[in-house]
Amino acid sequence: MPDDLPTLFLIENWRIDCNQNLAWEGNRKVRIEPKAMMILQFLAAQPGKIVTRETLFEQFWPNQVVTEDALNRVMSNLRRAFRDSSSHPKYIATVKKVGYKLVAPVSVLESPQLKSVPEPEQSDSAGSENTSPESLNTKFKYHYLIGFSLVSILILVFWLNRGDEPVKFPVNRFTYSESQNTSPSYSSDGRWLAYVGKRLDVPNQLIFRSLVDKFDLPVGRENLSYHYPAFSGDSQSLAVVTENVNDGKIAVTLVDMDSKEHQQQLVLDEISQGLAWHPSKKLLVYSQPHLEQSNSGLYLWHMDLKQQQLLTPSVLGASDSHPVFSPSGQQVAFQRKSAFKEKAVFVTDLVGNVQRVSTFNSEVYGFDWLDETRLLVSERDGIFEYTLSGEKQFWQGFTENTPSYDLRVNRGKQQLLLSRRQTQHESRVVDLTNSHAGAVVTRSQTNDIELAISKSGYHFAFVSDRTGKKRLWHRAGNRIDSVPNTEFDCIYDLTWSPNSEVLAAVVKNKNRYGVLYFEVKDRIANTHWLSSNPVNLVGWRSEREVVFTQQQVTGTRYYWRLHQLNIEGVKSEPLAKFDIYQARITRDKRQLVFINSSRKNLWIWDWHSQPQPIKGSQGFGLDRNWYVDNEAVYFLTNRPDQASSSLNQFKFDSDAKNSELIEVGRYSKFSKKYRPQDLVYGFTATRQRQIEGDFWLLDMVYENVKSESDD
Repeated sequence: MPDDLPTLFLIENWRIDCNQNLAWEGNRKVRIEPKAMMILQFLAAQPGKIVTRETLFEQFWPNQVVTEDALNRVMSNLRRAFRDSSSHPKYIATVKKVGYKLVAPVSVLESPQLKSVPEPEQSDSAGSENTSPESLNTKFKYHYLIGFSLVSILILVFWLNRGDEPVKFPVNRFTYSESQNTSPSYSSDGRWLAYVGKRLDVPNQLIFRSLVDKFDLPVGRENLSYHYPAFSGDSQSLAVVTENVNDGKIAVTLVDMDSKEHQQQLVLDEISQGLAWHPSKKLLVYSQPHLEQSNSGLYLWHMDLKQQQLLTPSVLGASDSHPVFSPSGQQVAFQRKSAFKEKAVFVTDLVGNVQRVSTFNSEVYGFDWLDETRLLVSERDGIFEYTLSGEKQFWQGFTENTPSYDLRVNRGKQQLLLSRRQTQHESRVVDLTNSHAGAVVTRSQTNDIELAISKSGYHFAFVSDRTGKKRLWHRAGNRIDSVPNTEFDCIYDLTWSPNSEVLAAVVKNKNRYGVLYFEVKDRIANTHWLSSNPVNLVGWRSEREVVFTQQQVTGTRYYWRLHQLNIEGVKSEPLAKFDIYQARITRDKRQLVFINSSRKNLWIWDWHSQPQPIKGSQGFGLDRNWYVDNEAVYFLTNRPDQASSSLNQFKFDSDAKNSELIEVGRYSKFSKKYRPQDLVYGFTATRQRQIEGDFWLLDMVYENVKSESDD
């Protein structure tokens, strides 16, 4: 370590005081965590020189076992404090795979503490003691300074040996309500926050919150359900996706901020999953299905021209949603979903040049732009900072285990708004001959999903986080307990064998997929691991053979291939060479009904000849929300009133003479996210029983002393 470490110095326009762990730029005062300040001091002692990562670990984490993220978090915290960028560094540059260097000029300043201590005056008589008041005062200051320095050294030793503990930034609750608050949008003038308030069994409300007077103002109409509000750049108008609860018509509607009048701007075919308004132009971006497939892409709407423009080209098997304009409006970040548990953040410019930014994850809870070159992305393991080139760093400002949704960055106030949601799910059985309400089979204070009942009716299984972690649960008679060795990141597509002796399911753990099979007789669960390619379970072709599809990627195309797994020899083999995304086997096992990666219409296959399209089956919006018997496909759709679901039936008669879509019944609202199961006289499905969630504010800079410029 350099012998002479500066304690007071300038980095460009920043004034750094290591003794107080403070940095100033003009009137802005930022407190730096001690570990980060010591590393900054170490770099400032050798400006322009490359300091290796190994050196930093040796100096600041001696004799400790820590991960690479320990140093990454410190450097990210320093860059955030200085509002620096790793891709275009002004202060700290990353030397890839080597280390770091301070690229800004450094000027060492004299310590004000040392200047305040005068030199002791020499006595005329050698060895005589000066006992004047001025001399005593000087000695007092001198001894005080020595004592202060010793205490400072002890504090530094403590911080050096305490390990790398993440700094928890202040998080304050912003709203208190009984609804689940989602989809926030800040007005550029800083006066308003618009958001959607969701409650079970009622249409979504549009709510304005005054950031000045701190009150909520519901502004929606009773006949409309609202989704994804977005302020205009001048804060005079709000665009929002609306659905009429009476006739189901969907549109983008403009709301005037003064009169609160509604004006329809654009009619949509489906509810857009996200909406954003350009920061300086009359330009909207939203999602809608592509013409050639049911998967969605992003579209631009030029408000003055009344003209629609495709933004993201059609990618087979992928859906694009939740667009967010960059601060300049020259780029749009969005989510791309390639499978049930595969989501990533992409970025496109305004002419459709697309690039992937984040890795594919089971969940992407929210994201927003930090600046023109960086994004915050909320994933299963926390919030991460991504550069456009894909460099990923843990964002040290948030270390809670609760998922963070709806990220919105207020760049003016350096704050992050997020929502924390709580949901409870229950599994229900619907008897089509008797009840439209459905009987509750599982209920707890947690999430019970993906109910599957055996053919014998004696066994049923479901996925739950009752013990705090997601695992498989089994009930036989009056006994219910968790299945050993079934704790995974994801469990879905539960299906019983024809003889009711084996349960199969898809599991995912650390980006690896497998097929789990649970033998109820021996209470043994085994997993046949496959690869990192996503898997969908189809069903049982025989008592020991289970069928599944697995994703294949060619260029930008995501397509699926059908496979069969024999659980006796634990061997899988391909069954077909054509594209099969989601499929169901008829009750008599003679046919396979499926949708391919385009999700545009249904197909039927007899296991031998070429598959045939089912006439009249276009536009059903099928994904995981359907099942079949020997004659028809049944699928769930949510009604515009947000209070109920419809079960629809479509017969797949080979001649299509009798094929027509009919509504079998209306039921309590079921989740389309979880796969329903066919029963002899009904079906099983998952229902949300409770939802709640408020907004929280998080300071994005580690500041204990408030900046004067923020007042």
